[in-house]
Amino acid sequence: MRACEEAAVAGVLERAGTGEDGVLLIDGEPGTGKSTLLTRAAAQASTRGFGLATGGAEELDRLIPLNPILSAFDDMPAEDDPASEGLETRLERLRIHMEKRMATGPLLVTLDDLHWADPATLMAVRTLQCRLSSRPLAWILARSTGGQRHEAERLFDVLERHGAHRMTLGPLPDEAVARIVADLLDARPEPELLAFASGAGGNPYLLVELVDGLRDEGAVEVAGGCARLLSPVLPRRVRVLVRHRLDGLGREARHLVEAAAVLGRSFSPDDVSELLGASPAMLLPALEEALAAGLLVAVRDDLAFRHELVWRAVLTGLPRPLRLALCHQAERCSGRADRLGGPDDFGRFGRFGHFGHGGAGDRDSSDISEISDGVAAGQERFALALLLADARRPDEARSLLGTAPATPPASATAPAPAAETGWTDADRARGQAVLRARTALASGRLDEAAADARTCLRADGTPATGLIGSLAASVLVTVALRRGDLRAALAHAPARSPGHPSVRACPGGDDLIRSMASGRVTEAGEGAERAMEQMLRDDVYSGLARHPWVLAGEPGCAVWLVRVALRTGDLRRAELVATALDRLPAGHPGVPRAGVSHARGLIDGDPRALALAADRAADPWSRASAEEDLGVLLCRTGDQAAGIESLNRALAGYGESAATRDTARVRRRLRQEGVRRRHWSYADRPVTGWDSLTDTERAVSLLVAQGWTNRQVAEQMFISVHTVAFHLRQIFRKLDIRSRVELTRLAVEHSA
Repeated sequence: MRACEEAAVAGVLERAGTGEDGVLLIDGEPGTGKSTLLTRAAAQASTRGFGLATGGAEELDRLIPLNPILSAFDDMPAEDDPASEGLETRLERLRIHMEKRMATGPLLVTLDDLHWADPATLMAVRTLQCRLSSRPLAWILARSTGGQRHEAERLFDVLERHGAHRMTLGPLPDEAVARIVADLLDARPEPELLAFASGAGGNPYLLVELVDGLRDEGAVEVAGGCARLLSPVLPRRVRVLVRHRLDGLGREARHLVEAAAVLGRSFSPDDVSELLGASPAMLLPALEEALAAGLLVAVRDDLAFRHELVWRAVLTGLPRPLRLALCHQAERCSGRADRLGGPDDFGRFGRFGHFGHGGAGDRDSSDISEISDGVAAGQERFALALLLADARRPDEARSLLGTAPATPPASATAPAPAAETGWTDADRARGQAVLRARTALASGRLDEAAADARTCLRADGTPATGLIGSLAASVLVTVALRRGDLRAALAHAPARSPGHPSVRACPGGDDLIRSMASGRVTEAGEGAERAMEQMLRDDVYSGLARHPWVLAGEPGCAVWLVRVALRTGDLRRAELVATALDRLPAGHPGVPRAGVSHARGLIDGDPRALALAADRAADPWSRASAEEDLGVLLCRTGDQAAGIESLNRALAGYGESAATRDTARVRRRLRQEGVRRRHWSYADRPVTGWDSLTDTERAVSLLVAQGWTNRQVAEQMFISVHTVAFHLRQIFRKLDIRSRVELTRLAVEHSA
């Protein structure tokens, strides 16, 4: 108990012990700790020799007269015929029973949640308190404030006028919040976690639900005696708690609170009136109800949500289409876009909810600096250009990058390494090359994509540091993997950035991109388990909470991360990816809305979400990826005909994207479903020599030249070991060789 509460309880018990009238009244909004105070008061009274009678009201008790107080005295003998017993008779029996209890010592009666109590109970409390005022009897009564005015408030007013001590439980101070968080997690909370917990506004119940939810959902990490916030996303139990409070409002008040949430945590009555198309006078009853319920408070000339977490929960609880529509309407009404949105849609990406309605040049540098958290200073404009390129708007992307200032403004969100504080002509040229590479990759022009990406490498062929180098290496890895050339993918897999001996210590956005590129190579060669080990070592999944923008800048990686998590049985980390995707603004260019549906479809096993992802996909490869997962799911759930159709569409999409390895994988899936398709093509080739080899034979040759066994080649090409052996015999015959050593020599010569 806090000091003032402890003193108040001690005072009422002291007075009652000497035969004086002792009544303590406790007000407080839901969750402020009234029930905990009653429990501790009972424990303190017990040590003083008091007898105890503890009861409380529930919502349905309004239908059962006297039930809260009768539940406190469940040791009272039952009447032979309770149905014939009148109210006055029950009160007299209660008085007699209480006097018998007090004959052996003082008595403490605690009644909780009296805002739910029926009028008979409230009358009984007042009557018994008057009749037994000279006895060693203490009363501690508690009720929740908020909602409509109830008879319990009138009872408290009457008792206070007759000498009862009344106190209101307020929010916990910051030091108490820190102690509670530390006790719940058994670790010292870091400042970021405490800052997030401050959104509970010192409400103990809301605070406990938040911390327990973060722990249960894996959004907080305890290591070395410290607790670190991994994902600043509201836990489900907090959202459910707030939804329950909203459901307690009337229809008009609930709609007002939900609409007001898009205006920000604080807003003016004029703004919400304009948004709802009603005068302030018409909204007065709904506003009064929301204020009485404790959801809103008056702050000078504005209104505000009492708790930041409640505001966030109300906002994120709105269906995304409705939330965006309300944001758009509010922006048109007020013309103040900087006040709109919320923690999910606009908190990290700044004011870009409507980007694309005008030209790229309409955005000034102050907007550019707010694109994302974790982008190095001077590269925010480049990050936005990437989103435009991925949205298949290359002209706007190139225009935006071409107008970048030589010395861009420093980001307000992340300090930059010295080497990246400005843009030179060389930086601008490399940035344009990456944009061209990504555009070519989306269109299936792999040679062109690889050529542009290579211009961003160092002179020795290794990836450059920073965001541009990471993205260029990622393009080269993707091209190699789609072609099934694991040796090239390994060569291009980027290492950790200099200055980051342990990425886990503080992974930046470019570190995550590098780790995902390397992880895809590991998964292709060694399987999902090894890839997951690498992702955990590099802190990729939890890093997405700090840098969700990398999922917008790396289409396909979000779905790949979900697949790896599901294949290793780690549903929690799959949900972390979906949560990071949900934090990206739906109206922002380049944000992979198809990727959101694709990830959710994989996690939930939902064919409708996967079909929606295939329909929304911006490029053939992404569409084929969603069709493949849809086909696999349909075949597994028994709809083989529809599944085979989806797999055939995936096969066509991968073919359009020149994704040889993906095509081979889908062919194997079709074979497993009993479908065999002729996939060779006729061409005028020599009878012997390297040029006589088919595409499949060349692929086998390159893998064998890398030292792979027949079984490893079969796994990479999604064919049987016997088929690999057959192709090798054909290769040896056409090249007139007898050993793998000779094949390796020829393969190296022709690769060069």
